[in-house]
Amino acid sequence: AALQARANENLSMVNRGAVLDKNGADLYEAHFRKRFGQLAGAGGDGRGTLLLRARKLVVSDTARTALDGAVAELKQWSARHANVRKKADASEYAEAARLVVGGEDPRATENSTSTDAAFQKVDGALGEAIAAERADFGETARSGVSAFSG
Repeated sequence: AALQARANENLSMVNRGAVLDKNGADLYEAHFRKRFGQLAGAGGDGRGTLLLRARKLVVSDTARTALDGAVAELKQWSARHANVRKKADASEYAEAARLVVGGEDPRATENSTSTDAAFQKVDGALGEAIAAERADFGETARSGVSAFSG
């Protein structure tokens, strides 16, 4: 859902409202909001979302901490996206695009204020959670094999 939200955010910048949904709203912005809502929820706190469901299912503390980090980064992304929308709605497309992709070195996400930097941090936190759970699963599987093989 994070990658889909990011793709729709980018497409909304390229599209500039040329493709509308049945309600006359920017189709890609509507898709962004839907996917982002699945991740962050209406209040951006992760309640009732895919991240909350994942947090309840993870075994490792490392994965749980990473998911909490993803929720925090989603709040940053949401705030930055709101600023992007203000610029785009005011027809300041160049500035909106810069806020989406970043005008800085794309590898320097630590101090970037772009939505891309926020997405990269969300994506990194999700990757960390997945890696932690895979490691825990592998360790549990090895322990199970050892228990049966004596």
